[in-house]
Amino acid sequence: MLACLGAGALTLLLPSAPTYDPWAWINWGREVAGGDLSTVAGPSWKPLPVLLTTPFSLAGGAAPELWLWIARAGGFLAVAMAARLAARLTGRGAALGTVAGVLAGASLLVCDGYVYTMALGNSEGLLVAFVLWGVERHLDARRGQAFVLGLLAALLRPEAWPFLGLYALWLWWVEPALRARIALGLAAVAALWFGPELWGSGELLRSATRANDPTALSPAFADRPALAVLARAAATVPPPALIGLAFAVVAAIADVRARRAPVPALLGVGAAWLGLVAMMTEAGYSGNFRYLLVPVALACVLGGVGWGRALGALARLLPGPPARPAVATAVGLALLAAVSVPFAGRLVEGVPREAAKLRYEAALYDSLALAVDRAGGPAGVLACGPPVAGDYQVPGLAWTLGVHGIDVRLDPREAGMVFRAPPVIGARPEPRLQFARLRPVARAGPWLVLASCRSRADSVRREQRPAS
Repeated sequence: MLACLGAGALTLLLPSAPTYDPWAWINWGREVAGGDLSTVAGPSWKPLPVLLTTPFSLAGGAAPELWLWIARAGGFLAVAMAARLAARLTGRGAALGTVAGVLAGASLLVCDGYVYTMALGNSEGLLVAFVLWGVERHLDARRGQAFVLGLLAALLRPEAWPFLGLYALWLWWVEPALRARIALGLAAVAALWFGPELWGSGELLRSATRANDPTALSPAFADRPALAVLARAAATVPPPALIGLAFAVVAAIADVRARRAPVPALLGVGAAWLGLVAMMTEAGYSGNFRYLLVPVALACVLGGVGWGRALGALARLLPGPPARPAVATAVGLALLAAVSVPFAGRLVEGVPREAAKLRYEAALYDSLALAVDRAGGPAGVLACGPPVAGDYQVPGLAWTLGVHGIDVRLDPREAGMVFRAPPVIGARPEPRLQFARLRPVARAGPWLVLASCRSRADSVRREQRPAS
């Protein structure tokens, strides 16, 4: 845990900035601390991040970095837990367990989009860490602790609710001493999901309504949304882990016959979680890549286990008992290297692209405060009329101006000042301009600020754009 927190802190030495959802949580934390929460605009409510960003808001301008620190540490913890769990479930000696653990952790780390998603401050790294840690605590017969970790997961994603509910029912039956904790925990989950939405928007189910309004790139718009989700999940898991997953299915069949539950149970949970996301996407929910990370992480764990079990079976077939584990490990590593070469090449090619995207995101929000300052500061911007930004930049601008998300508009026709920039590297600047009465008043980095009110600026003030 301390190593993961340290690694998360070290990443803050690199150019860093949150993305859309984390900016909203950071803003909501400040509003909760001030007793003036508004969730009318922005993403769906998510309780656990705001439980953290509320005290972080007391640190003022450091709040975004504090959230990034915790979110990234969660991403590292998820990788560590994947490695630990795979090594444990392999159960074939230290050497094979190490191979399984390294493969599982490395597979999760290099999953398509994992590092990028965690670097931007999304919460799914924490979610995966809590789920895998909860599995480990259950295997250690620390069921109360496993339930608490399940509660934390349920405060991050609603897909965790059915699994937590089933586990709570089972615990209620087998652990009567935990019944008070179970009742209080489930009540807290319900209160923390629905109470703040009722306070902040007046709508008990605003989060569900918002989640049912997917973006244009969502699998929900595919001809068969469920199949699109399944294809995206399969494409996310590295090929070596997919091969190991096939081995794990074979191992699970043997475990069922031997009445060993952990590997079959994890296969069932992963398949059920993936099926749940697919069904929700079919029903119109967004089916975002991030929602797949728990089943993807379980596939990586089971992929490591599958390779470990397969190498163990190979070792039993080899002659000469003293040499079996070493020879099997060597053969396995050679096979892994062979199937990993094409994937590794694509991974290396993609690193510069991902790094450029992260640098741009950091430059975008690093220069936003300067753009506001050059446009007259928060007071000057707000005096001009309603500020306007692109869809994905509203929470970041709201944080910078110290206003609610609903106070930042999307339509330039309602504008006092428009803050315009490409939302991602290489994209067209947003928002689109729909009439000609706006005139440029300031520039900072990728941002161009335009205004329809009287401004002290007679021309665009420029600075050299940062390299991206």
